[in-house]
Amino acid sequence: MRSQQDAEWLVINKSSKSGIAIIHKVGCGAIRHQVEQDVREELPSRDFTRIGQDATGAPLYRESTRWDTYRYEASYITRDELLHSDLRYRPCRVCNPGIPSHSQAKPITIHVADLKDRHLGKFFFGWGILERFIITGQRNENGQPELFVDAYFDEGVSHRFQPDEVLEYPRQSSVKNTDRD
Repeated sequence: MRSQQDAEWLVINKSSKSGIAIIHKVGCGAIRHQVEQDVREELPSRDFTRIGQDATGAPLYRESTRWDTYRYEASYITRDELLHSDLRYRPCRVCNPGIPSHSQAKPITIHVADLKDRHLGKFFFGWGILERFIITGQRNENGQPELFVDAYFDEGVSHRFQPDEVLEYPRQSSVKNTDRD
């Protein structure tokens, strides 16, 4: 197993539209501007500098222009961190970093009330690995039946779900060994 120091670093581009991140090699030409932190834009903004006060004691200001410089910035992740994250991603089509994509196939969705013992140990997006769940049915104060599901995930995450709420987990894909040592 490789140490964190020897790990291969990748660059993440997150897309807010699709929710799927694109993963690049650090040397990919498509994201060179992020890695090199090129200037994205320099925008003028108005600024006011206090220059004193008038005879009545009211402050006097001079308007000036200040240039705000925004730079591209790369977000880095190791291959191991990526594969164990809940991030939905696909590899870049330019540099093809050789990572399996677990987001090309749509995730499996399930209503919480339909959880079965086979779902234990599965990773659910936004929640973690399902460790246990309890489905409880009871009658409310009006005598109407009600159902709720208490789900317990790894790292101490738990939540009480309504039965019609939906959880998503990744489809199993064939993951090829991408280490070429």
